[in-house]
Amino acid sequence: MEEGYISAHSYPQKPSSIGIEILLWSKLAKQNDILLSLLDVIGVGGNSYSSYRVIHGGMNGHTNWKEEMDTIGPAKKNTRECDPTIKAIDTEGNKIPSEHYNAVVTESLSLLGKKSDKNVAVLCGVRGVHSCTSLDSIKAIRRVNRVIAIWTCPDGKTRMDTEHEEEDIHGTSLSHVYACGEDDIFQSATSEDGYSALIVDHAAPSDLVAIGEGIFCSDRILDSRQHAFLRDRVTFAVPLSNESENESIFARCLRRISKRLIRSAIVVLDKSEAVGVVVSANDSFPRKLVAVAENVEKKTGVSTEIDKIKSGPVPFQDDYDPDEAPQYAPLEAMKQYVNQMPMASQSIYQLDVTNVEDIKTLSRTFSKEILDSITGKSQRFASSQDAYFEAGDGSVAVISSSSGHIFITWNGAGLFTINILTD
Repeated sequence: MEEGYISAHSYPQKPSSIGIEILLWSKLAKQNDILLSLLDVIGVGGNSYSSYRVIHGGMNGHTNWKEEMDTIGPAKKNTRECDPTIKAIDTEGNKIPSEHYNAVVTESLSLLGKKSDKNVAVLCGVRGVHSCTSLDSIKAIRRVNRVIAIWTCPDGKTRMDTEHEEEDIHGTSLSHVYACGEDDIFQSATSEDGYSALIVDHAAPSDLVAIGEGIFCSDRILDSRQHAFLRDRVTFAVPLSNESENESIFARCLRRISKRLIRSAIVVLDKSEAVGVVVSANDSFPRKLVAVAENVEKKTGVSTEIDKIKSGPVPFQDDYDPDEAPQYAPLEAMKQYVNQMPMASQSIYQLDVTNVEDIKTLSRTFSKEILDSITGKSQRFASSQDAYFEAGDGSVAVISSSSGHIFITWNGAGLFTINILTD
């Protein structure tokens, strides 16, 4: 009883059938191995058996409970240093290469919806000075319809007309807009029915980033019904390793880039190159972000991690209503029910003592006292043999006969489990 118990039942009315119960206090991962070993001993293999599991009260204080805790539930795997005294990811002074950043940008655009057209605005810099490599990467994406390059307003200019270029081989058109004022951006965004994504280029200067922050992430969105320049479902990406000022636009846009539910994360390449990603109206963001990180790692060949993910609440889902139309075909279940042949009747009860003071009065002999109380009121087990065992902090009392068994288990705390099997 130190490890648990195994109970076997044969059925004279059907000699080819046998029932086996396996109960372990610990090493639960070994349960299936024990079952297969027993089946091999009695010559049962293939699919000629069925099994099911029942949650048991367990046993406090068994010898290896600490080791057992590491095997219960989902495995916790830390992919980064969580000690607050150790900074696992240091992005200060580490400029992210353009090819790494553009890989994150192109993959993050997959977070946009599939049905609507996609118009991507890019904060580039000074035209003719900054190369704005994000443009070529985004133009190569077939699912992007239009790319809008936003450039620093030339000195002395108060307004510049939007310039359009021909579509490339992928059918993606390119427009050039100068940030000489909000009117220029507003006119461009209005003509596109709002931008689907806002990307800060790898080499965008801090002054243009500050202008973009003032235009796209102003406080006005907090009081308006919708964003003046962006669509409800939008993706935003900014390099956080290159300019410290970029952290400001990332933090500010978290609350002001959309009226819809916003989710964000920081994608870190090679443990030092950080990219901030923000999306709105995407309930699958955590799962899809994992795919984004995996694809970026394949493209770049460097380790990619997800850090500081922030997500809104899970969308409310109504409880299943059994009065609705059936959600599955009941035919197979009905066949099993009609053709089954019960060999015995089994009932498992759990009695939970919740009062702390009452628990203090319990002792190991209570399991035997409960068993004696049950058998004293029934003649079924009058001539049967009983046994009593101590295990961990609790105890087990059992009585068995040709007509069934009764196991009374006390877990050493406030839970009694009563297992009754009769023919």
